[in-house]
Amino acid sequence: MQKTTLHWLTRVTNSICLVIMIFIPLGLALMWVNLDMFSPSIMAQLGLEAPSDGFPPMTRALAWLCTMLPGGLMMWGLSQLRLMLSEVSAGHYFSLPAVSHFRRFSWAMLLYACALPVQSTLLSLVLTMHNPPGQKMLVIRLGTTELNALLIAVLFVIIAHIFEEGRKLADENAGFL
Repeated sequence: MQKTTLHWLTRVTNSICLVIMIFIPLGLALMWVNLDMFSPSIMAQLGLEAPSDGFPPMTRALAWLCTMLPGGLMMWGLSQLRLMLSEVSAGHYFSLPAVSHFRRFSWAMLLYACALPVQSTLLSLVLTMHNPPGQKMLVIRLGTTELNALLIAVLFVIIAHIFEEGRKLADENAGFL
């Protein structure tokens, strides 16, 4: 079988997805362990002030769990994308498994987009829980990043439905031959 550009691209993308899947939990853990280095940018994104004495380990662990909510959804989505890419690499472009995996990937991305504002809200609670009464904060954030992720995810869901309809038509046409 001749190695085509599509075959090569699917294999490379599959490998990149695997690296990202490994990096998500490890990278987020490293970020929260080394929070002092990242704290100003994280706190600025959430509109909060960092405590002068730093964050205790329990706060860092809870913050990691908050970021793993969308991170876990992204990992699940990438696992589905990898399975779809394996089907495409094998030449099964519109097979039931390929289309099903792409549909799951698109729904995972939609859930990921919905989880982003939940993550920032939970983080605001976790990162200010050590503050004295009256200084705890609840931040609800829905910005351009979250809206762009939502729009792209909805487009993926639409494309997944188009692929599914195309697969059904192909199966139906194959039955006539």
